[in-house]
Amino acid sequence: MDETSTHLFVPTSQDEREACLGLNGSVAHVTRVIRMIHGRWKLPILFRLYADPSMRTLQLKRDLPAISQKMLTQHLRELANDGLVERVDFSEKPLRVEY
Repeated sequence: MDETSTHLFVPTSQDEREACLGLNGSVAHVTRVIRMIHGRWKLPILFRLYADPSMRTLQLKRDLPAISQKMLTQHLRELANDGLVERVDFSEKPLRVEY
């Protein structure tokens, strides 16, 4: 196996295992990403925002009719806190927010 090819690398020694499974290992990164997208509505929200990168909350609600307003708001806040979406708050009256 080539030294630069790491995707087929299986850790055999304790040191190699610690590097893979430790705090900065690949398992920790995969676990973090799964936690960020965990939830019934997070992937549909992300896919919808990928198709149209600038949307208001009401348009997302219309595009995902089965989601409640509470769940949409909660998931959007979590996605914004995790850095997966950007929340743009326009300082206008009435309040206008886009994701």
